[in-house]
Amino acid sequence: MQAKVKFSVKIVVLLVILTEHALAFMMPTILAYMIHGLLSKNTDSEISDSDISYYTGVIEGSNRFMAFIGCLIWGTISDNIGRKYSLLIVLCGICATSFGFSLAQSFEAAVAWRMFSGVFAGVIPIMKAMLRDISDDSNIAVLYSYFGTGYGLASIVGPIIGGVFSHPYRHLAIFDTPFFHDFPYFLALFTHSIFCIIAFLLILYFVPYKAPEQSNTQDKKSLFTNKNYLTSLFIFGFIAIVQFAYRILMTLWVKTDRNHSGLGWETEEKVGFMNSLSGIIVTIFPLIFTPILSNSLGVIKSLILLLCSMIPIVIGISWTSELDGIPLWGLLVILNGLSIGITTVLVGFISIAVSNSVPSNITGAAMGFAQSSTALFRAFATTSTAWLYGASRQWTFGFPFDVHFAFMCIALACLIDIATIKFALDPAVEKRKQSDKEIPLIEKKV
Repeated sequence: MQAKVKFSVKIVVLLVILTEHALAFMMPTILAYMIHGLLSKNTDSEISDSDISYYTGVIEGSNRFMAFIGCLIWGTISDNIGRKYSLLIVLCGICATSFGFSLAQSFEAAVAWRMFSGVFAGVIPIMKAMLRDISDDSNIAVLYSYFGTGYGLASIVGPIIGGVFSHPYRHLAIFDTPFFHDFPYFLALFTHSIFCIIAFLLILYFVPYKAPEQSNTQDKKSLFTNKNYLTSLFIFGFIAIVQFAYRILMTLWVKTDRNHSGLGWETEEKVGFMNSLSGIIVTIFPLIFTPILSNSLGVIKSLILLLCSMIPIVIGISWTSELDGIPLWGLLVILNGLSIGITTVLVGFISIAVSNSVPSNITGAAMGFAQSSTALFRAFATTSTAWLYGASRQWTFGFPFDVHFAFMCIALACLIDIATIKFALDPAVEKRKQSDKEIPLIEKKV
């Protein structure tokens, strides 16, 4: 029988994740245009798509690299001071860095603020550890469905904020002031800071403090001999590659002109509108399919099914540029929504596998290291995908070595992950472990 979780806890999970990911979904909407504006301040020459691709990779790759450090630190801290206090601290940091990023007037300043933002990237590992603390095997998938729904709502809210609140003087005369011309992204990023404050208050008043369980250095060292944990990290890493390579690729592809098989969108509004429509699918998909797949297939089979589904979807998106009008918008919104929705559910299932691989007293450290590891995969994905896409724009080989090539590389990452799950992941991850004795090790303890 499924144990019930308080409604207030579900709402906190949903809204905190909404706050965390709203910025992540805002970035693809505004980043390429923001970088173009910052670079244009220092040169009179034309800024090429290749330049934008390169600098986009630098700024987001730097953020992901610093997130590696941030997740590692905050996951471990949450094991020592508790989940509640850790969440409050990182939300303050995210609020401050989002505000600072809105006032960046140079590319170097923007990089610095995104790097600082990465240092406070502790919300996700702390929240995942908290889900382990307040659930059992019967209801953890339900909680992750709210986790995914918060992600889905962020995929609607983030692009809307990024698309509509950027350059607000274009829409309302009240914002037609020198300040908003100098800082065209201030309103969008300031709005995100307000979200952080609301999330802070929700945690402060609705999440009770739970004293951390005792752990020691030896407990944490056991992570590096834990076969299922390490295998799950590798799988998680490739899911991150699929997720973030797709995200940065869409940022660049929508701006590529039609003559080169892109969409040729020149402003943020269309990007934000498309992502927001897709966000409806992303919001509903995890809430429905996470519990259904968990109950009917379990963790491993669900991961394989979802990754298999991603392959035709991600390849198909690159061909939507051949369409126009309603067929283009309809197919693009559906495929984009399914792609983001599927990767959201994938993250939920692999997070359950990671959680089930370790005892509860080191869940924060395990989740922190998992998130840190995937941050490196994300840094690799964003930087290499941006470089690869920019390079493919210069190639003269024709299909498949054109804009479609980067999409095909994402499909290849899905195939690698499927093979790893099929042949390396132990079925023991289907149920959580209570002690080290129940955890399969690469080398048995003596």
